[in-house]
Amino acid sequence: MKNKIKLLIVISITTIGNEVAADELVKSFTQTRITKFIPSLSIVELMNHEGVGKLITSVAHKVKTEDENISVTKGHSFSVKVSSLAESADVDKLTATLKNPLGEKSVTEVVHRKEVYTITGRCNLEGEWHMDITDGNMLHVIGSPVSVKVEPLGLVHTIYNISKYKKHRKLAKVSDVVGLLDTDGCMLVSSYSKDLIKFDQSGNFVSKIQIPQNVKVNCMHQIGNGHMVYSDGFNKCVIMCDNQHHEIRTFGKGVLQYPDGITVNQKTSILYVADREYPCVFKFNIDDGSLLGKIGSEGSEAGQMKGPTDVAVTKEGHLIVADRDNSRIQMFDDNDKLVKILVGSGEEDGQVFVPTGITIDMDGNVIVSSNYKLQLFDQNGKFIKRIDNIDDGLNIPCGIAVISERPRKVAVANHGADNVKIFNY
Repeated sequence: MKNKIKLLIVISITTIGNEVAADELVKSFTQTRITKFIPSLSIVELMNHEGVGKLITSVAHKVKTEDENISVTKGHSFSVKVSSLAESADVDKLTATLKNPLGEKSVTEVVHRKEVYTITGRCNLEGEWHMDITDGNMLHVIGSPVSVKVEPLGLVHTIYNISKYKKHRKLAKVSDVVGLLDTDGCMLVSSYSKDLIKFDQSGNFVSKIQIPQNVKVNCMHQIGNGHMVYSDGFNKCVIMCDNQHHEIRTFGKGVLQYPDGITVNQKTSILYVADREYPCVFKFNIDDGSLLGKIGSEGSEAGQMKGPTDVAVTKEGHLIVADRDNSRIQMFDDNDKLVKILVGSGEEDGQVFVPTGITIDMDGNVIVSSNYKLQLFDQNGKFIKRIDNIDDGLNIPCGIAVISERPRKVAVANHGADNVKIFNY
């Protein structure tokens, strides 16, 4: 019969009549330390040392719960965060290795700031990857290995038959999509109707929402606390509603003619509205509905507009305008002054022709839908790539929204074909 060796670790704690404090200290120690037994593997070690091995104890580290199992897009940089469960002077000692489905390793970078480690990596092969994270004593951190699912780039889902979920204006085609990243991760689709249709990120139907008032919802924008603003083609205004979609306030009644794309600068409480019938962007106070002014004038010179269709605000507070009839994207500062023509006119990749939708992603990049294509630019207007392929079936793509951070997904209201396209990018 084989001999069994039992290893007993005793932690001695001196207290003054306080067994509870001792229990808590033991619990704290075991929760914030990782101990590994390394057995002696040779007769020489057994002869020269007492015992059968040695113990290594390290400060415990833990992968953030939301980072233990992640999905990313092929070739896209991503990060995993690891926190220290106890104070330690031994920093910058974590090591991470990415392994692809073939067992090949990729380079990662580990940065330490204030007891939080950020590990960045990139996967250039689709499939299931794993990230092994160890400390200076080669002990795995809690939550390691991290499971990394790498998804393909390009078109992943198409949502057909939008009209079958509607009761109001069933023949009206899709106009916009908005991502619900701060709530349930789903998206809402509008189509010049009082019916809003909710789908998940895989394009599966979730529910139908019917606006209580008589409206034709064109474009939408989430403003937090479950509140939303949308442009209403029936009443020719913009409406703010609560999380039950009841009207709170209206903007621009008697002023707007064809309210289209809308956005809100949360820092300045300004609502921006692009109106196709006017060569300008209207500004309203989001808190009381008052008109604050206009940006732009009619014409084709820099800073002028013709039929603007959509707007977006950058992290710096700059306003991005899809100047549709001039076939360009313009940028204005927070004083309404032209900064630059961000993207010029043309039908080649890196240019836009009749742009209709625009949004800003988490990296500050600009995504533009125009003339049967979807393109990604950086914050300075430098062309990064075309997101769709020529045979993906984009037909008058309109409203667009980023619906997932990891993996990066963008949804497009494909107006001409009356469907919604979802792309990894």
